[in-house]
Amino acid sequence: MNKIRSLKGRGVFIAAPFLLLVIVLLTSAGTAEKEVVVIQNQRTGEVYGEEEAVAGMKLTVSWIHSVEKTKWQDTILVNDEGELILAETRFQSYGAGVDHESKEDVVLEDGNIVYKNLNKKLACYQWIHSHEAEHTVTINDNRQLSKEIPHHEAVEICVESR
Repeated sequence: MNKIRSLKGRGVFIAAPFLLLVIVLLTSAGTAEKEVVVIQNQRTGEVYGEEEAVAGMKLTVSWIHSVEKTKWQDTILVNDEGELILAETRFQSYGAGVDHESKEDVVLEDGNIVYKNLNKKLACYQWIHSHEAEHTVTINDNRQLSKEIPHHEAVEICVESR
């Protein structure tokens, strides 16, 4: 009889860690991380805007070129893997620093030179935000951020797990 009692006591010690593991797994299952597109300060991490990252999500960063005084625009998409992809760049005239011998699809649309199908994977899209250059971030063609982002700050768009 003593042997039976001692085995029962050990069963509690064996079952307790197993039950604890089951409880931890069940409670963490409801807190799955999701991918979020974050517009934030590169240095401080201050968040100016965020949206759930969905495949096909479109972000457009536009500004007025300081020398040419014409609008420039980059289009960034979120792919099926939740990565940022620079899809397109459009501008009205070539200037310093613009690759004029690009191998991408280059077309003329509505008076703009458009580099299409860039498909450049980005860890983050970075720039120095300027109210004078009228920097604007547009999310899915409807939500815009401009003055909410401080002037002359290093800003980035990244996808993060939260």
